[in-house]
Amino acid sequence: MSLYGACYERMLFPIANRVRGERTARLFRFLLETERWPAERRQAFREEKLRRLVRHAYDQVPYYRETMDRLGLRPEDIRTVADLAHLPILDRQQIRENPDAFLARDAHTRALRWTTTSGTTGAQLRSARCANGRMWAWACVYRYFRWMGIRLGDRRLDLWGARDFVPPTTASRRLSLWLRRHEKLSAYETTDAEVDAQVRYVARFRPTLLRGYASALHRFAQHAAALGVRFPSLRAISTSSDALMPSMRRTIEEALGAPAFDQYGCGEVLGVAFECEAHHGLHVAEEHVIAEVDAPPGHEGDLLLTDLDNYAMPLLRYRNGDIATVETGACPCGRPGLRLRSPIGRAGEYIVLPDSRRYNRTFFQVFFNQYPSVRVFQVAQIGEAELEVRIQHDGGEEEILHMERRLHEHLPGVTTVRFRPGVVRPGPTGKLQVIVPIARDALR
Repeated sequence: MSLYGACYERMLFPIANRVRGERTARLFRFLLETERWPAERRQAFREEKLRRLVRHAYDQVPYYRETMDRLGLRPEDIRTVADLAHLPILDRQQIRENPDAFLARDAHTRALRWTTTSGTTGAQLRSARCANGRMWAWACVYRYFRWMGIRLGDRRLDLWGARDFVPPTTASRRLSLWLRRHEKLSAYETTDAEVDAQVRYVARFRPTLLRGYASALHRFAQHAAALGVRFPSLRAISTSSDALMPSMRRTIEEALGAPAFDQYGCGEVLGVAFECEAHHGLHVAEEHVIAEVDAPPGHEGDLLLTDLDNYAMPLLRYRNGDIATVETGACPCGRPGLRLRSPIGRAGEYIVLPDSRRYNRTFFQVFFNQYPSVRVFQVAQIGEAELEVRIQHDGGEEEILHMERRLHEHLPGVTTVRFRPGVVRPGPTGKLQVIVPIARDALR
């Protein structure tokens, strides 16, 4: 544990929070206490938050007022987690069709921030978050850092983010990253030579924590092993976005010399579940979110999420399209509460080009998020340097031509990008495969 990390966490971070009018530091310290509370006290705290949220949703959100009135429900009818079953499951399509019905009437007073996500379904969804929800989510992430043995001021490096789509940072943003000793590298548009360069850069940077997409970190670890580069400063590796398969975990831990921890969230509900030092499932951040799995413990089912802290666009029993399984038995770490196995359906499939550049689902999500008219997309590699983009969209031919030109700019080595507008249909499981990689045998 570094002296600077402890100093930053105890002094600089709380001061910066006060200057910005934020509560993340206080919430972080509070969460370090709540994880030691008895299960009954944690449940009472969570259900009190649930009652406040339901009352707010009924008073301020058109969808919930209309739905509860139609079902003959009053806010006082939903007092416990079990009572949530009185409410219908909420799907992404309902929000896409009428987003204003889910926006609280007082949302403009809550430091609103809009995000556009695609999730594992590939269908675009625009959602709003308030400052309160963002602060709670980040406090949960910072508690997770502590589970990994990391202080907030310890050196960390993130391997994600498309560099072509990230705007230049401001001077204040650069200062913040410097004070936090935080660096970022792109996980996209990387040739084998560029990954090798990243390996050497990370070794020079000497991070304590390395975070990134599971598939990107897996590729990074393979290159590090081939180069014989070691990372003695690393204490933990945090994966997200793609499913962390056991074989990937082994490769990452053996090559990088530190334990891997997985986390789960989605764009609409941040900071859902985190792996602790016992590595026995992902603990749901129950002070912040209620997670239900529509199946008996030990069986796969639809994941239903209720964000207890987003008052701008409350989502209750939200089915985000992921599948999860509830872990059975107690965690060896002793922390109470619900645990999930890593949700499935998030495997890191790639489009691989002749020059070895790889593009995963998130790259295309970032790209198509720039075009609100695109409702659903699917990208299929139909040849070594040929892509077919299947989209449902509300725009015209001119916009398709613009997207085609932009993709050619961002995908060097692609000779053909063919757009096919129309209905994009899900596969036999009911979920859309966003990336359809070409069979490697077809390239031989």
